[in-house]
Amino acid sequence: MRTGTRTDSGFTLIEIVVVVAIIAVLTGVIIASINPVQLTAAKKAAVNTRDALLTGKQYALTRGNNGTYMVINKGNDLTADFYVNGSKVDTETVSTRKLNVKFNDGSADLSGDSLYISFDKGSGAPKLFYTGSSYDTTKEHSDSKTRSITITGGGVTYELTVSGLTGRVDMVRQ
Repeated sequence: MRTGTRTDSGFTLIEIVVVVAIIAVLTGVIIASINPVQLTAAKKAAVNTRDALLTGKQYALTRGNNGTYMVINKGNDLTADFYVNGSKVDTETVSTRKLNVKFNDGSADLSGDSLYISFDKGSGAPKLFYTGSSYDTTKEHSDSKTRSITITGGGVTYELTVSGLTGRVDMVRQ
């Protein structure tokens, strides 16, 4: 004879719907909190890259000779290395987050993980702006093309442009 107590141990449809709704709300909150962190990382990397470009330009203007240049490396970390007279004098970590970084020489995207840049001692314009595996003065140029570095992360893109005439560095959110 049955006494009216439930003996099955399953979940009701209402309980399952409530659990799924709670999981959906928590997932939405977590995703909404992660996106601003990625946006901030992209902006911070762009600002740090702009500052590194200005530091490299300053090295060239004050200590300029054929062995004064900078290298932006995109690997696990985005770093900038500074060289004076061919010897490394400083390294700055631009970003520790994995971001999408592209280099453009004014007419085409450059492929490679290391961007070499030196600036003209008189004008501050970039003399070298190329990707490669080593410093090479034969790649020097004297044109007025605007060169750029694009940093993307968290759905936002920042473009840093370097004037081919003056070496001025501008940062714009795309």
